[in-house]
Amino acid sequence: MKVTFESNQKYILVHAKGKIKPQAAKELFVRLLGFCTDKKIFKVIVDYRDVVGYPTIIDRLDYLKGVDAFHQTYLKLDMPKLRIAYVAPINLEITEPVVVDQREKLSFDSAATHDFESAKKWIMKESTKPVALKTTPQMQMGITKKQNALAEILSRRINI
Repeated sequence: MKVTFESNQKYILVHAKGKIKPQAAKELFVRLLGFCTDKKIFKVIVDYRDVVGYPTIIDRLDYLKGVDAFHQTYLKLDMPKLRIAYVAPINLEITEPVVVDQREKLSFDSAATHDFESAKKWIMKESTKPVALKTTPQMQMGITKKQNALAEILSRRINI
């Protein structure tokens, strides 16, 4: 898996590409903690839409438990709490109740979405509630607002 870290004054962007392995994802989180500390930026977007081999639910639960343990140790060093938005591949289900339940127990604020702009907006807000940001069926199919409006108009004509 190839990973890049970028930062601006507001947030850190982590972009992962290639084959994802659960252990490598946890090691990436440890690197992320160091990068956040160095840059003194604690809002993060993890964009993993370009990964291959999606993690199973068990892998995701294991990842969340593992990174939470790392984050709790990090907090014991008097470091600020992280706020992380995960941008998932469009075909990866992000609202499974067991995963959402585990995310709500994390020691850091987190959200999951399929939409990069939603992730960016969420990390800039001060709400602390962990969420799975809504993804409309149109976003899942990659339909633009204009295409959606046209589809709605056409569906009304058919029903008349």
